[in-house]
Amino acid sequence: MKIKKTIFASITFLILTTLACSLQGQVSSQEDAPSSSESEEQPTPPTLVPPESEANSQPDTSEAISSTFKLEAWADNWFAAYLGDTLIVEDSVSITTERSFNAETATFEASYPLSLNFILKDFKENDTGLEYIGSPKQQMGDGGFIMQLTDMSTGEIVALSNADWSCTVIHEAPLDKSCESQSNPTAGTAPCEFTDFGEPAGWKSSDFDDSTWTATTVHSSNDVRPKDGYDQIRWDANAEFIWGPDLETNNTLLCRTIVLAPLSNTSADPEADSATSANPSSFSLISSDVAEGGSLPTEYTCDGERATLPLLWEGAPVETQSFALVMHHVPGPGDTHWYWILYDIPADITSLSKNSIGVGTLGTNSVNGNTEYAPPCSKGPGEKSYTYTVYALSAEPQFSVPASQIDRDALLNAIQHITLASTELNITYTR
Repeated sequence: MKIKKTIFASITFLILTTLACSLQGQVSSQEDAPSSSESEEQPTPPTLVPPESEANSQPDTSEAISSTFKLEAWADNWFAAYLGDTLIVEDSVSITTERSFNAETATFEASYPLSLNFILKDFKENDTGLEYIGSPKQQMGDGGFIMQLTDMSTGEIVALSNADWSCTVIHEAPLDKSCESQSNPTAGTAPCEFTDFGEPAGWKSSDFDDSTWTATTVHSSNDVRPKDGYDQIRWDANAEFIWGPDLETNNTLLCRTIVLAPLSNTSADPEADSATSANPSSFSLISSDVAEGGSLPTEYTCDGERATLPLLWEGAPVETQSFALVMHHVPGPGDTHWYWILYDIPADITSLSKNSIGVGTLGTNSVNGNTEYAPPCSKGPGEKSYTYTVYALSAEPQFSVPASQIDRDALLNAIQHITLASTELNITYTR
């Protein structure tokens, strides 16, 4: 009996000791540590280490956050843009319109990654691929498309049309270009044969296999010859005209691109980001003498004092090192006039007074080519639109031409990679 009692006591002691160690490891309390007076040294309690995935875990910042995006596009002749299979914007000029060259701008809400899909079409009267059939102008058409996408929460362009897109031609005509000279071209009859593959099922899905879509071809602006609407958009220098390999016979294309979140949008510390960069949407430009969309007072034109307009801007990014200013007008497709170029404006200057002098460096104007302000002096009747744009720059622009040759194009080229944000004031004037 004594032996049994001893064994029972030993077992009881071991069980109690194990429980005590377990509780001690979980609570990590020194109060539960074995007393130094105990006759036997107690085993060191185990340290509870969480699994590596838990120990190294950080707050999950990958949760999708919706942003507002601005899509700008120009097509010869027609396009439709989709987010997945949801229509974002369709060209407002019907593809049945023989001459339809125009730009479209649309905003939408979405979260990264973006699956963007496009249908691009060049006008054709029928499956011959020709236009103006039966007239002296009978010819093959020619296409072209350009697009840029801006994340409005950062002001950053996050997608551009370029050779990285996946495109495929689904309608091609004529297969023999001599069809263009036929007196009675008939679709499907040589030399006016065509191919029409239709849209593949599920092509707008993000997991669609487009590995065989290799038709994407970059074309020069000289080849595309962009017309109406193209100059309404200030294009990023990296945006490229794309189409199939043949601008004339590739009539309908499907194109796809996936837009991933830029690194600037994936910081684990959003507060740190906001501390070093202002929201470009807060960058604004106003004038004490004319409101947005208002009419320019005569004193600031060639019909009055020929004075420069007083301007005030605020909300520029904190990284701004200098500002630049452009005043321009687009009288027609492919034509831009500029009246005021001012650069090297110090970062601590946020306004220009009427007839401001001694601030920044003047560039040339397109009226007389001199390095001075040229007031608007529009020709012909009707209302004309003018735009003042202030650019916040991360550095002072560097030029490869002398100061006497710094025009609007030279300035825009010099600042294209150092522009942090820009803001506009749009006004009108009627003579």
